[in-house]
Amino acid sequence: MDEYGQLTFDLFNDTQQVAQPTELPLLEASIKKAQADMELFALDTEDKQAKQMYSWCANQMKQVHELVSPYTKSN
Repeated sequence: MDEYGQLTFDLFNDTQQVAQPTELPLLEASIKKAQADMELFALDTEDKQAKQMYSWCANQMKQVHELVSPYTKSN
């Protein structure tokens, strides 16, 4: 078990394919998608206040991604 709670087993069978965990890469992709969506919404609106809000949200998601990305990268 690693420091992030991921449990790994050595099957002693190098020919057997084992599925890689997908939760963390999916989390990272979801965070990046949310950031991209906010950036698109900011570009799509003419409302100045909404544009500021979407830009702020996109920036917040960027910061979240920077914080969690060390934990979501595969080894």
